[in-house]
Amino acid sequence: MNELTLFLGRFHPLLVHFPIVLLVLAGVSELCAWWGRRTRSPGVLNTQASPALSALADSTGPVLSLGAISALAAAGAGYLLGGSGSYGGPTFVWHERLGVAVATGAVLTWCAWILARRSRHRKLTTAVYRTLLITTIIVIALAGHLGATLTHGEGYLAEHAPAAIRGWLGGGAGGAAAVPVAGRPDQAVAYSSVVQPILARRCVNCHGRDRAEGKLRLDAIEGIRKGGEDGPVIVAGRAADSEMIRRIWLPPSHKDAMPPGGRHPVTVSEAAVLRWWIDQGAPADKKLGELEITAEVEPVIEAAVGVVTRGGPSLPDVNVGPPDRPAVAAA
Repeated sequence: MNELTLFLGRFHPLLVHFPIVLLVLAGVSELCAWWGRRTRSPGVLNTQASPALSALADSTGPVLSLGAISALAAAGAGYLLGGSGSYGGPTFVWHERLGVAVATGAVLTWCAWILARRSRHRKLTTAVYRTLLITTIIVIALAGHLGATLTHGEGYLAEHAPAAIRGWLGGGAGGAAAVPVAGRPDQAVAYSSVVQPILARRCVNCHGRDRAEGKLRLDAIEGIRKGGEDGPVIVAGRAADSEMIRRIWLPPSHKDAMPPGGRHPVTVSEAAVLRWWIDQGAPADKKLGELEITAEVEPVIEAAVGVVTRGGPSLPDVNVGPPDRPAVAAA
């Protein structure tokens, strides 16, 4: 994909707002005009309101035409942006499909409005036009929600909602919490219990299954080791030489800082854990009890999994059955 195509695709986040506003405005205009005609009777609709509602109804056509044109432009830019390879997964696929559906629906709605104004069977064609308009507005709301998910991550809409609404919307605190650990904390796997939750909270929104900026995925150990289009992001055993650590510690204003724009920045303690894990060799399956836990990261790790005990006698994990009551009574 050439630079011009990528440049044009980057206009999608800007263009996508025009059809949203215009199509919703057309829906509001049509609703007001319909309500005005429905309630037109003495004492309900005054003489000053009638011309206003009439003008509002007349403006629906131009608004629909602009909405259809902008929907086509937004869908085209979105298609170019999607071809960059930075997006993927079911969320992206459905967002792309719904975007095409919005553009198609907007054009059909505009054509249906023109037909409804000129047809002899005005009642039928008006019903078709209104059905298309309502359907297109519903589809654009769904497409917009998926677009926000791609841009800001899963659960973005519900992140700051009241608890009751957040539960109705499916939870979503904007990131994964620490993985619950069963058994002894020293038997917890370092990557899955401590490192992966940090990456899920701070990095996977832009470097995950649905969106992989720079062709880098940080939602699985394989992607971390593979790196992105600019090469590896970690050097096992040498955090100071790892690109991931360098970008995390850059000032938020720096163009290479991650996350960009200061969005959900990695905290100092989280960055220390990532640096510690890489210095330990970036293991995928080693347990905390097998690694050297420094004083710098010990509080963070213990907050996630509990107190990690080291040294002393090793007690085997065995299941002890219930006591034999007759034998205990006879003893």
